[in-house]
Amino acid sequence: MKILLFGDTTATHALTWKLFDSPMVDHLLCAPGNGGTGSVFAFDTDLDPHDESGAANFMFTEGIDLAIANQRAIVSGLWDTAHLLNKPVLGAGRAVAPLLTSRIALKAWLLRHKLPTLRGRILERADDAEKFAAGQQLPLQISSDDPDGPVVVCHERSELQAAVRRCMGLVQQTHGVLVEEALNAPLVVASWLSDGISRMLLPAVRVYPIHDQIANPAAGAHGASTQVWQRLEQVLAEQIVGPVERAFQVDTLPIRGWVSAECLIGQRGPILTRLAFTPPDQVAAVLLPRLGSDLAPLLYATATQTLGEAAPPVWQSPTGVAVLLYANVWPASSSGLVVAGLDNLAAPTLVFHHNTHNPQGLRYNPAARSSRLLPLFSAKPGEQRRITTTGPMILTVAAAAPELATARAAAYRTLEQLQVAGSTYRGDVARREL
Repeated sequence: MKILLFGDTTATHALTWKLFDSPMVDHLLCAPGNGGTGSVFAFDTDLDPHDESGAANFMFTEGIDLAIANQRAIVSGLWDTAHLLNKPVLGAGRAVAPLLTSRIALKAWLLRHKLPTLRGRILERADDAEKFAAGQQLPLQISSDDPDGPVVVCHERSELQAAVRRCMGLVQQTHGVLVEEALNAPLVVASWLSDGISRMLLPAVRVYPIHDQIANPAAGAHGASTQVWQRLEQVLAEQIVGPVERAFQVDTLPIRGWVSAECLIGQRGPILTRLAFTPPDQVAAVLLPRLGSDLAPLLYATATQTLGEAAPPVWQSPTGVAVLLYANVWPASSSGLVVAGLDNLAAPTLVFHHNTHNPQGLRYNPAARSSRLLPLFSAKPGEQRRITTTGPMILTVAAAAPELATARAAAYRTLEQLQVAGSTYRGDVARREL
């Protein structure tokens, strides 16, 4: 099987690492990949995920058996175009794009389907938002429509006007802002595979945002297999996964992939805050090292709508921990810094790259038809093998073990070994659970 993965993140590297061990997989290609994917496992390409026609044509001409879409490829319509060519893509159709690109569209969708969401309202005008916020109980969070835009938590009424104006005016808004209750509660991600007919539940993962800001990427995550955790997973299956799947069916959304629902766990139960149709980075870094069975048949069955016939996954490690190494001044970009300390990593630790570059990474040459173990194209002669950063999210250290304390200790030992100027990491991932 020849698999094409879109992306250059932690999840891309984690998926590539896991799929490399599958006896079903002969070739792995990443578009564009990062400093980890091209080092050993896969051949990176310059394919543009925004060009859905070009990507689908590449799949057809290069004999790609399965493509794994990232968010950009989903929004651009890769699934829809490839579907016309009878090429399976793990992901979803372009119809889900509003749920990924607009906080307000997602909020409206949650409200329409009566799914658990934060108490609040969509306001199209700044003055209406300020009036509504003035009558609500503090603290409140004001969110821009753009998922990459600000979320401002206000503890004083004097902060409301500036927060609304910031979220309205940072980028051109077409739908307004969200004014919602601000909950200080743990974030847990429920994940499952869905082919539109059947679904297969995956273990839940607790995530820790950078600076504890809900809008920031996760700086770490952990998962376990205790009785309390299993009870939480049952609640998530009943109150989040099932209702979300029914909403997909009502709207006839084309889902053939990995679905993740980020939830705040509060006194009212799980509250859905975000949906993803690709594996979130820290979730992939926690789950995939724990998986003892072959991932490739599960993903292929999901993309080809035969998930109901697939064998369930086998989880060999009860616990997992992942911690992100990132730029100390978040979110300032940090490019060109050398990543040192990657040699001689001790088991059970793994390192999944994110914003990194490897000048000796393997590159794909369509004219060659080599085996998976032979480089089709490598670095220029004389280039040094030196991993450097290309952005603020550098890499993730992950470990899976029978005991959470063992996994956590292994991950933090490796973090102490790594050296990147101006980098930092959260020191409290899974600490309370020990």
